[in-house]
Amino acid sequence: MIAEAYCTLVGRSPTQCKFKHYKNTGKTEATMAVAEILNRAGELPLTTVILIAASSLFVALIIEQFRSWRRLRHVPGPFLNGFSILPWLGMSIRHDTAWRQLKLGRKYGI
Repeated sequence: MIAEAYCTLVGRSPTQCKFKHYKNTGKTEATMAVAEILNRAGELPLTTVILIAASSLFVALIIEQFRSWRRLRHVPGPFLNGFSILPWLGMSIRHDTAWRQLKLGRKYGI
């Protein structure tokens, strides 16, 4: 996706873009493409920059949630609680956090 954006930016078709590895610098052409896109970010409309930033943040949050779940998937407990804090918020709003935690402790062990 970044490679296609770079190819469009420099006026080449995606089939013409071949990414080489530069041995002297340790960088690939794809890395240089990202740098070029970031350099030209000032030329993009503000809504596009905001959309890209929001999308990147959303993807980063999803990846972090998956990594967190993956590390703790062996711990017994409700499945949804492994991904989200929404069940905790619901318990807090209903003011039954202590009772629910007691039930969960009895069911899954402490």
